[in-house]
Amino acid sequence: MRHVVAPSTAPGPGSALFPVSGPEALHVIVDRHDDPAYTATALGAHDWAASRITVHPTPAAGGVAALAQDVLYALGKTLPAAGRDHGAWADALRPAWNAACAWVVASGVRHVIVPRGHQLTPARLRQLLDLRTRTGVRVTVVWHAPPGRVLGAFVRGVEHRIVEDPDEARAVLAWPPKSNRATGSGWFADGRGGPDRGRDEERAWITPTRPTPGVVVPRTARTACAGPGNAVSAPDAERHGAKGDAENERAGGAAPIERLADRLNTRVAHPTHAAALAVAVVTGTNVQRLALIRGIDITPDASTVKTHDSRAHRTCRVWAVPRWARVLLHAAVAHQAFEGNDPGGAVFPLIGVRNGADLNAYAHEIHLDLTPHTRRRTTATEPEAGPTGGTPVIPICMKPTRSSGESVSTDSACDVTTPTPG
Repeated sequence: MRHVVAPSTAPGPGSALFPVSGPEALHVIVDRHDDPAYTATALGAHDWAASRITVHPTPAAGGVAALAQDVLYALGKTLPAAGRDHGAWADALRPAWNAACAWVVASGVRHVIVPRGHQLTPARLRQLLDLRTRTGVRVTVVWHAPPGRVLGAFVRGVEHRIVEDPDEARAVLAWPPKSNRATGSGWFADGRGGPDRGRDEERAWITPTRPTPGVVVPRTARTACAGPGNAVSAPDAERHGAKGDAENERAGGAAPIERLADRLNTRVAHPTHAAALAVAVVTGTNVQRLALIRGIDITPDASTVKTHDSRAHRTCRVWAVPRWARVLLHAAVAHQAFEGNDPGGAVFPLIGVRNGADLNAYAHEIHLDLTPHTRRRTTATEPEAGPTGGTPVIPICMKPTRSSGESVSTDSACDVTTPTPG
């Protein structure tokens, strides 16, 4: 065993979003003879309760974002099928890694273990270093071959630790010890997923109940629309009916809120879309209003979100966020930071492109029917085939202005139709 310390010049996490002083030292476990016991121990170290995940690189994967996809899989995410427009981001290098980093931070992961490291290309090894620098997690790479020039280049200039003793290797892989952490895959503490695993459960459509009205926060004339801050305390929210954990944490019919939480936390892999769907469920906000939500409209603990009535901001509302949705909002805010966007800007950028087509696609994919949030509803929800047998449509109301003919959103009398099968 030897220790080499070289201070990194790359900026490490240090903001309120990433409350750590810097990344953990890189650990490399050298398995000179490719002993299967090392691989088995690394795979067995995957433990959500201890904030540890094991990322098993997909053999012979040629895509530029393949390793980021492996991280997302280890985080319990399901990627959209190849070729679908709403999943194109997963095949692009930067978008895939920004999503993976956001979920790592939001899920509270502290240790990422990567076996078969000797088979990774230098480019993918650098991606692991970027993951470590950007999120502050400890990265441990298991190198199943004698050290060589590739390993030397990998660790050069990085604070690192080489481990060859088997007992010490087991101790490294077991860090950190189990804790009382209860976030898991954003929802279930053991990371195994929730009750939505049977075929019947996955086919069932979820129809959320109509949300509570939230708390109106008037804006004084000629003043900026601030974030939610402490304008609404928990007792005030209860008194005004914005009950995140009492009223909003339930769904109608035979689909309990646990199934919705599981689907959003596992089957919607992009943090922006997962959080946007959660906010739509909790608040009933349509796509145009979702696009107005800023990073500063989500409190640091993600327990409160502010929605805007229009760009005039005269009767914006504050909503309590249920516990199951908070990790999604954390991930969206983290993603905004990793994208390099200002927190005063939109946290769901481009969400309204093509009338919210991507968001609609995700809603349909997880069998989430948001049409009950519209002001006019004439059809019932079919549990198996979806609303009237078609694709659920997120509330969108677009009407032309008299002067320019541009489409604008409105508040009332929004007629939302549900397409029928072609």
